[in-house]
Amino acid sequence: TPEQQGVVDSIDLSHDFLIKGGAGTGKTLVLLHALNRVRIEKARELDLLPKQKVILLTYTNTLVKYNRYLAEIMGSPEPEQFIQTADRYFLYKLQEINHQYRVDYKCPHELCQKYNTTDFMSTAELCTEIEEFIFGNDISKEEYIDSRIVRRGMRQPLSVPQRTIVWNIKENVIEEMERTGALSKNYSRIKIIQHLENADNKEKQTIDYIFLDESQDLAAVDLRAMKLLASRAVMMAGDTDQSIYGVGSPYKRAGIEIVGRTRILKTNFRNTCPIHDVAELYRQIKGKGSFSAENVPKAFREGPVAELYIASSKEELRQLLIRKVFLFIDKLGYDPENLTIMAPTNAELSNIGALLKKMGYEVANIREDEFSFKQEKIIRLSTLHSSKGLDFPVVLLYLAGLTLSPQYDERSADKLLRNLTYVAMTRAMDNLNIFTMAEPEVNAVKDLISAFEQYREQQLSEQK
Repeated sequence: TPEQQGVVDSIDLSHDFLIKGGAGTGKTLVLLHALNRVRIEKARELDLLPKQKVILLTYTNTLVKYNRYLAEIMGSPEPEQFIQTADRYFLYKLQEINHQYRVDYKCPHELCQKYNTTDFMSTAELCTEIEEFIFGNDISKEEYIDSRIVRRGMRQPLSVPQRTIVWNIKENVIEEMERTGALSKNYSRIKIIQHLENADNKEKQTIDYIFLDESQDLAAVDLRAMKLLASRAVMMAGDTDQSIYGVGSPYKRAGIEIVGRTRILKTNFRNTCPIHDVAELYRQIKGKGSFSAENVPKAFREGPVAELYIASSKEELRQLLIRKVFLFIDKLGYDPENLTIMAPTNAELSNIGALLKKMGYEVANIREDEFSFKQEKIIRLSTLHSSKGLDFPVVLLYLAGLTLSPQYDERSADKLLRNLTYVAMTRAMDNLNIFTMAEPEVNAVKDLISAFEQYREQQLSEQK
């Protein structure tokens, strides 16, 4: 669109840049067009064919598949050569430092369990403190103990003596990781940062531009490492209002300056007006301070109203969902690949998938290695987290079992859950159907029911 092309044209390739926008504004599409612009304009200068100089990274394998699918539609040659996960790329860079290093995603919890001598933190809380906060932000001892840096989102305050105990445990964790070569994800990023900060320029300049999709869900150490790896600039697409993993903005901590280097997309091309309206009503329930007002997009496509289904038991709720699948496919003639069922956990998806298979439908979880976005005649299954950055014609959103993240304080956990629910709702392009319990356990879902009630009242008042 002219708006999206204007953002592509406005990108200054000489410094870091952030493409912002609410759900459905096409941030990923703009990022891919910007990447193509670099590949076309700089092909001769960068010698792209024999050497890889531009790369697009994102944080899940599903998003990699989806971005490659989009890139193919756009006519980009060999998208598998320049689109991959950040984790895969970082592992490659880590093993350039030491081929015996590996990333062990279980080791933070296991080592925290082994060394937890505190009487004030559970193993899960200690693991979050060390891996997500200290390692994820590359916090120094002076910041953590002497300056008592604010620990945004953590469940409980810590005194200086308590911080000292945590710091000493962190040192024990590092010592064992260095001894075994099995590093936590965020500590592995610190190793890359330390290496790059001591390396000569030739070693840094293996990549000219790094393009990052869904950058708001990467840790500060991820972004810092990428800034050091890119000899020219880091180009990002993201929206902190849709963050579903981290608390707070990671850009400033990573040393990435985005003030004056940001463009905001304002038009929601994905969602119909009814889906957009109920999603924005949901966000507004917590007040304007809970999200950035400048990021609120506008929709223009008309479509059927979003629908809410409520039941007193999970069994009844699943049956309501199954009947809706039957209506879309067998009565209305939708192709199965146009339907996506989302649920909080893979266990819930398995239960729903088993019921659908009994009725003769084929299903596939989008996280399965063999899944392809080109597949037809298959109903797609996805957790809410895995749906980030994607879009689907019809979304059946099953919310029974949605719970708060225990590692964060209640306010931060509630915000992340609301972001996650909003993200899941706004994956729907044309039809949104939500299924929830009559008495949900979390406020995020209670307020969603209220948002639908407000939406219905608005519709009735407009008809008078």
